[in-house]
Amino acid sequence: PFTKVFSTNYKRTRMTAALVAAQENLDISPCGKCSPEDMPALAKRLKDLGGTILMVAHSHTTPMLAAELTGKPLPELAEHQYDHVYVVTVEDSGKTTLTIQYTEPRTP
Repeated sequence: PFTKVFSTNYKRTRMTAALVAAQENLDISPCGKCSPEDMPALAKRLKDLGGTILMVAHSHTTPMLAAELTGKPLPELAEHQYDHVYVVTVEDSGKTTLTIQYTEPRTP
């Protein structure tokens, strides 16, 4: 189960986050501006919170956030790519792992 749900303020991302938030009986927390320059501070905030966190963001910032959390560079997503789910696991030791899952239907 998720312990926290974050989303940008765009309608599309809030609608996606709302499904999980309702199921988990959680409020949706704003992630701030979620701009590229905010990624280091946001990554630190998420690591400090701990737990199982859902972050619903955009194709240009989601890989940046995953890269900031893991320390591994990731390619940018194209605007039409909606099928990538980045799962970042942060262990108590601080070690991180990244798994990229894909949803259906797949985007070209």
